[in-house]
Amino acid sequence: MRNHIKKSILIIFIVSFLFSDDLNQDYGMWEIQYYENTLSNHWGKAYIKNKDPIYGTYFGSNGITNKIKIDLFIDENYIDIKITDVETGEIITNFSKDYKIGLKHNKKIIFKTQFWAREKFCLWVRMNDDKIRIKKGLNLTKTGFFGFSGGKYKKIISLLSKGGDYIFNIVQPLPLNRKSGSYGSNYEFKLKNVTDFKHAYDFLLKN
Repeated sequence: MRNHIKKSILIIFIVSFLFSDDLNQDYGMWEIQYYENTLSNHWGKAYIKNKDPIYGTYFGSNGITNKIKIDLFIDENYIDIKITDVETGEIITNFSKDYKIGLKHNKKIIFKTQFWAREKFCLWVRMNDDKIRIKKGLNLTKTGFFGFSGGKYKKIISLLSKGGDYIFNIVQPLPLNRKSGSYGSNYEFKLKNVTDFKHAYDFLLKN
């Protein structure tokens, strides 16, 4: 066991040394990190994370609003969104729940949250462990909706690479009120003056 730990520490040190220059690069609001869980298939792979906290607002169906903190984890296969309640420190973990993501880029509507919106304007996703996941490929939601998020993952990456301002709106439609567009929860956050994402993502593709 002790030898295994020493070996893991040595490998992490070597990886950190080899990529130290990239870790010190300035990517604006982004930074490069590496998966360190030795039990994961992603170990040693790079991903992009927001350097500073991103804050937003939770709007409850009962009229209550709370401040939330957003952490983004982006690699060449996934965009993961972790939501934390600032007051309680609780991570939102509605496992297996379906969500719909609305997105505006520089005030232009990219994805809509209305139930009746055409498929090309819809992005259905699911909670994966403690994060909401947008992934490449087909994403079958719990309620049977197919979220063809592969192309939409690429769309979001392309938009982030262009830079600018973004508004994300993540909603959980109530099962009995999908057609009316009623929501059980609504999380909104903004990214302003985004730059250097393309630089960081290009680094991912090379590693």
